[in-house]
Amino acid sequence: VNADVYADLGLPDLALLSLSRAENCKAKDAAVQAEILSIAARAKALQGDFPSAFADADKAIATDGEHVYAYLNRADVFRMAGDNGKAMADAQKAAALDVKSVTAQRLIAELYDDANATEQATEAYAKMYKLAPNASLPYRYLKKIDAKKAKAIEKERKATAAAKAKEYKKKEKEKKKIRQKPHNRCLTLFLRRGSCAQTVCGKRARALA
Repeated sequence: VNADVYADLGLPDLALLSLSRAENCKAKDAAVQAEILSIAARAKALQGDFPSAFADADKAIATDGEHVYAYLNRADVFRMAGDNGKAMADAQKAAALDVKSVTAQRLIAELYDDANATEQATEAYAKMYKLAPNASLPYRYLKKIDAKKAKAIEKERKATAAAKAKEYKKKEKEKKKIRQKPHNRCLTLFLRRGSCAQTVCGKRARALA
């Protein structure tokens, strides 16, 4: 699990180090072996070693042809390599193996979006959203899928922006007051030296600017 997280964070070296420890356990379970190989494939793709990445990805599926994440990780490798057609085929295979896979639906939606196939992307995002209503998705698709929630989010964004603008104006007003307010020392000097106060106030104003 740690290796997959490291790969998600774009830390392939740590992912492979974590996997090397898992491999030392010599797990005989096919599903575990397939998972280790598929995560290694993704990590190697992040390093730019696509020959090794595809070798591990293919071996993972050969080890366990029903492993959902073996297909999803190979789909990621294909996508990183620029082959979105094969990435889509693997993502759809993963979705067929697990109809409740949010990750598979998200990947399918993103691949359709990459291809500017908005209608298909909307359909895939809608399936994902049905499986996980709290999942995040691009706002332009949320507006089509759940207009009420999109409107609430937009309202919250505007309220946050308005609050920040108000706070900024308040701070600017306070700064202006400080610049305009005579300094106590200036008043004292004015009483003692008269015209010298103008020079000191000028220095004070520059210091506050």
